[in-house]
Amino acid sequence: LQNGWTNSPFGTRKPAVALDNGIVVFKGAMATTGTNPVPFTLPSSFRPSRVVFISVDLCNATSGRLQIEPTGVVTVQAQGGTFSNAACFTGLDGASFAK
Repeated sequence: LQNGWTNSPFGTRKPAVALDNGIVVFKGAMATTGTNPVPFTLPSSFRPSRVVFISVDLCNATSGRLQIEPTGVVTVQAQGGTFSNAACFTGLDGASFAK
């Protein structure tokens, strides 16, 4: 994690990523007290060949998405532009994409 992002509160697992039979799988959750929407950059072996969008859960029962660039840069985008919901909690469990 970078740019002020940390492991999420609420007793969730630490953020992690794994490759499972060609599927990039995310686990855990994260949060930030800052305003930078870039929580991490994926290592080259996990990067997509084109931009990928993945749905994630945020605070206050709202939705968001991860935008993952071929460079590995990941940006959290909150539904309705309310970044405070993403900052409070961004759940990664269940998020995945085919490599």
